[in-house]
Amino acid sequence: MARADHAEFFAFEGARTLLAPYRRPRTLPRARDVWEPALAPLARGIWFRQQRGGRTLYEVAAQLRQAAGFADGHSPEELGERFAFPVTDPARDTSAVLREIADYAATWTERPTAERLRSAPRTTGELRLFFPMLTRRLGSYFGQGGLAVENDMADATAEDGIRMWIGQSHPNDCEGELPALAAECNEALALFHTEDELDRFFCQENHGGSGDADFTEFLPMLAGLCIEHMREHHPLSWERR
Repeated sequence: MARADHAEFFAFEGARTLLAPYRRPRTLPRARDVWEPALAPLARGIWFRQQRGGRTLYEVAAQLRQAAGFADGHSPEELGERFAFPVTDPARDTSAVLREIADYAATWTERPTAERLRSAPRTTGELRLFFPMLTRRLGSYFGQGGLAVENDMADATAEDGIRMWIGQSHPNDCEGELPALAAECNEALALFHTEDELDRFFCQENHGGSGDADFTEFLPMLAGLCIEHMREHHPLSWERR
């Protein structure tokens, strides 16, 4: 069975983000006391991102209900194959569980209590929501086989690798990427307080790297070079309207 086209597939991306703990294997538990503790950290992470203008829990709940409707109208197996959704065992319970999870997601649309925000442990999956660009780019440029550490870049410094990275973003991707990268660097330094924590998250758990520099040196350097490049090459102008 063919996977859905891009437009159809990514229409469910918010729901898949919440269901990420069941991505591999794609088996969705039926019992709420099993799936709720697994999904709570991601629901909280999506809520935090929602406060900054990101995807909302309203959208996620709507996507889950739409997926449940698809499972009813076609089959749970087709939902899993075409849209990479987990399904229950037996599969016939999938739509009911998805609707229950949608109702759960909707409970996060109001401001959570302090107790609820603290009730679940932080997880790698939740933290990854805050660093979408860093986790992706540190892997492709500074992870194993990365563009900034392999072949003719094998002897390059971390700064050389960053400058190559920025150079490959220029000119079309800079405005969309570099300010966000600088912000994520500073957020990482605020959230992770030691080199060991930074290395564990970005290197061990997300397969990134920092070249010949420690992360505590690398991240300020990356943020600074992003800002320097924007100031030199991309002066900002806008209209008040």
